[in-house]
Amino acid sequence: MRRKIMAILLVSILVLTFAITGCSNSGEDAAQTDVEQVEQAVEDTQESTGESEELAEESEEATIDSGETTQDSEEATEESGEVIQGSEEATESSQEATEAPEEVVE
Repeated sequence: MRRKIMAILLVSILVLTFAITGCSNSGEDAAQTDVEQVEQAVEDTQESTGESEELAEESEEATIDSGETTQDSEEATEESGEVIQGSEEATESSQEATEAPEEVVE
């Protein structure tokens, strides 16, 4: 009888050991899956960060280009104003020159 009890206890211990080992292996597999998912999420985040940095650089370059275009436009406007002023002065000179011969004719 004592041997049967010892055998039942031994079998029970072995069954529990395998059950616990199997459960812990399942937990390790689940943990490994979680680690892989976290690693993938980190990689995705790094890629997104890299893309965001590239877009920020492009935006900064576009802002600089826009500033240069604005400056060029302002310079062109100033030159246009100078041309208009020169044209007005030439028109006045032409009118004065036209009026002078009329006075001489009279």
